Amino acid sequence: MVIDLSFLNLNPKLFSIVGVVVLSILALFFLLFIFKIFIFWFWLPARQNKFLKNTKFILLAVDIPKNNEQSPKAVEQVFATLAGTLSNPNLYEKYWLGVHQLSFSLELVSLEGYIQYIIYTPEKFRDVVEAAFFAQYPDAEIMEIPDYTENFPNEFPNDTYNLWGTDLKLGNKNPYPIRTYPKFEHTLSQEIKDPLSSLLEAMSHLRRGEFVCLQWIITPTGDSWKLECEKEIKKIIGEKQPVKKDLGYYLTSPFLSFMKFLGDTLVVNAEGSADVQGKKEEAPNKMLYLTSGQKDILQAIEEKMSKIGFLTKFRFIYLSRREIFDKNRGVAPIMGGINQFNTLNMNFFTKVKTTTTSADYWRVDKRIAKKQTKIMYAYKNRIGDAKFGSNPFILNIEELATVYHFPNVSVKAPLVKKVISKRSEPPATLPIDNVLDDDNNITVIIPEDKKKKNDKSEIIKNKIKSEPEFEVIIDDLENKKLSDKQLEIEKNSVIDHNLKGQPPANLPF
Repeated sequence: MVIDLSFLNLNPKLFSIVGVVVLSILALFFLLFIFKIFIFWFWLPARQNKFLKNTKFILLAVDIPKNNEQSPKAVEQVFATLAGTLSNPNLYEKYWLGVHQLSFSLELVSLEGYIQYIIYTPEKFRDVVEAAFFAQYPDAEIMEIPDYTENFPNEFPNDTYNLWGTDLKLGNKNPYPIRTYPKFEHTLSQEIKDPLSSLLEAMSHLRRGEFVCLQWIITPTGDSWKLECEKEIKKIIGEKQPVKKDLGYYLTSPFLSFMKFLGDTLVVNAEGSADVQGKKEEAPNKMLYLTSGQKDILQAIEEKMSKIGFLTKFRFIYLSRREIFDKNRGVAPIMGGINQFNTLNMNFFTKVKTTTTSADYWRVDKRIAKKQTKIMYAYKNRIGDAKFGSNPFILNIEELATVYHFPNVSVKAPLVKKVISKRSEPPATLPIDNVLDDDNNITVIIPEDKKKKNDKSEIIKNKIKSEPEFEVIIDDLENKKLSDKQLEIEKNSVIDHNLKGQPPANLPF
């Protein structure tokens, strides 16, 4: 059967023009898609890697005060200061120079039981980091140290060392907070039970040849993550959310509208009344029917979005010599300490399966060795993006201060590096190399062991050469017929007298 469409009077040339236009649009979209892949998968990563190679990073060890009485609130202010390094490069800087937001690495390490707080930072942010810590801990000591990971093996399996490691991520969505330090405060005594005490205690019990390293790579970010929090709040209280109108929406909207109209018509006819549609009432806002637990969750989400956030990557490795490798000592107590930050009704830390150094069933040893090599590479290079493991998650400054802060005086972990003596300012009268005399002339002070016999003459030559009385005395001595030795003795006597100064006028006889 042939369908005759001649009655439509369609022009064949019109079909060819429309076909060319449609094909051109499809080709343009395809080229744009290929260009986007090239820019974001190849060009931009290459430029950013070049930018990173030209950026110097350093490690700063922070020695805490011995009798620290500061709460984690002080470290919260430190992170608020570090958030000031947030930058927004322009198009030229971003796509040509590869400029992007640089990260910090917060590291809590136990090197054979010796615990140290370390900050891995771009060198240009060193002043920012030091100012942030000294503002809250004036008695702390911050010094640059070599990279402690240089002696860690790069390849696995290794004849000397064995490794267990994993990345940790949030088990729930970003808006839900973990358990923070205010929740560790005792209701009656108002004393904060430091959640790091058990963690530090376990880290201090390592043997020689064992290393436990915790790493939080934090990147300052904007406020766009708070939109996700607002969306989650509206979802919990049942508030209607606007439909995201993209290309798919406009393509499917006519069909969905027709199906909705058809369904409504059938319902009205089945009910036998056209007034059912108009009498339909909207569901009430769920806010009035929320349980106390749901209200607590809403309050926690609102509190989280009220503070500055960081993109965060959390990594944990346990490295040990093979003959003493024991996960019951280097892994289980550390994971137990991390579990203190978990709240199952809100958020919690969980292991990323693809990065955890374990495997089952087939090729177990090779798969574990490959994961060990990858996670060691990621740790050493402080990889904080999605190139390894899962995507970074959001922790605000209160959550960061909970998982990374200095223990107060009540924590008795013996091997935490602390400042032994208190530093003080130098006395105001401390002599310096160059000083000014009464006439604002510079007098150079020379150490005793470097002075020569005629040093006194050299010291005062520029200082008192303008005094005519002194010059007359020296001339008189030179005109006298004295031996060289006697002349030198007389000159030194005059110099000593001048250096000592004249006696005060009111000196009693």
